[in-house]
Amino acid sequence: MNNLTVTTNNVSYQPDYVSGFLLNKEKRKILLLKKETPEHLKGKWHPPGGKIEEKENPYDAVVREFEEETSLLIKDWYY
Repeated sequence: MNNLTVTTNNVSYQPDYVSGFLLNKEKRKILLLKKETPEHLKGKWHPPGGKIEEKENPYDAVVREFEEETSLLIKDWYY
């Protein structure tokens, strides 16, 4: 279950999507992917990420989405 609640401007909500950023501080690089789908994002650069599945927390969603989109399994994310 998505148990992360975000509060901004006194409004609370639970996010539906996550993104994971992979940074290389030494080389000052960030991993972005050129999207193929959906059509309105085609050709645009985005970090790996996607929709949080039912009964999945945001952290597990980042790990899963990152692995699905890059084939890299990174379990120790900082947030």
